[in-house]
Amino acid sequence: MNIIRFFIILIGILCVLLIILIEIKIGFEGARGDKCTNRKNKKIYNDRRYLWEKVKKIITYILVVDLALSVIYIGVFSVINMNRIGTDLTEKTEVEVVTIDPKSSLAQDNEEKIESLFEKDLYFSWYEYRGENPEEYYRMKVDEMLEGKEPMYDVAGKVLEGDQKAAYDSYVDQIEEIDKEKVPDEPQNATLEQVRRGEIRQEELSSYLYVEEYGLWKKRYLLWPTADNLQQTGRSALDVQTTMIKHPEYEDNWDEIIEYAVYGIQSYLALIFYISSDESKADCCYWIAKTYYDLAQKMPDEFDGYDEHCYWMAYTFAQKGVSYISIDDQKDDHSLDLVKIRDNADIALRR
Repeated sequence: MNIIRFFIILIGILCVLLIILIEIKIGFEGARGDKCTNRKNKKIYNDRRYLWEKVKKIITYILVVDLALSVIYIGVFSVINMNRIGTDLTEKTEVEVVTIDPKSSLAQDNEEKIESLFEKDLYFSWYEYRGENPEEYYRMKVDEMLEGKEPMYDVAGKVLEGDQKAAYDSYVDQIEEIDKEKVPDEPQNATLEQVRRGEIRQEELSSYLYVEEYGLWKKRYLLWPTADNLQQTGRSALDVQTTMIKHPEYEDNWDEIIEYAVYGIQSYLALIFYISSDESKADCCYWIAKTYYDLAQKMPDEFDGYDEHCYWMAYTFAQKGVSYISIDDQKDDHSLDLVKIRDNADIALRR
């Protein structure tokens, strides 16, 4: 028993030390990536940081298992001691060995987080109470969400001072550095302005850079809540979700994929009510519908019901977006895309 206890304690100490060392390594690689101006080297540093994050997660699970085993050990040892009191010391006590699968524990944690996100932030209760006419029910709920609400305005004439201004300017500078990474090497002499105007396709960044970009835009919006800052916050969140969802190495990261989808959807839902937004109501509905449709298309089979709910949300928001087309002077950039998503979601729901 003493030997077992020794090894349990030793493993726990080693895991804690490794986590501390890996955290230092992650910070080191992140700092090198932030300071590096060479795109390829920057990607290498970010990839290394992602790899160390994976290793840290594995060691964290081992630590959790070690703690669980220590609890089991204490419980078993206590039971054995209690049974020895008042019984023959020669009586043999059989103890069932309980094993814990770290991968299974991880899957359960992810599933619980995904369930919470759907219930709390992605309106899964609509699916549970959809009744015999889900199309009408979803339409009614979206109308309740979007119609008859007070408009929102930018904070007029807000002037940041002192530490707030210094922080805001720092966020602006860091975002500009990330924007430079979006300019492709080909064609030669490509500019960031061409990327922003959609004249050339931007270079896809790593998920780590998109996560960093989202965090910076969110901080900007919290300091200065304008429609532009909110729109960029939502768009950068969806860049994280889009990048992760199409790369196989993130197939175990569905909790993060859905989490960033939530950030994007909630941002565009709020943006609909901003009077000063350059994004039309129809285009806001497009980004919401597209996000739900992408989730439905890639949703793992074990998440029963979530895919159908996402198809209903994609269909309903696309239909709502179509009804917003040309209702004001704003330009609708995704009119045809809205119709396509609506029709494709309708086909998927009728299978």
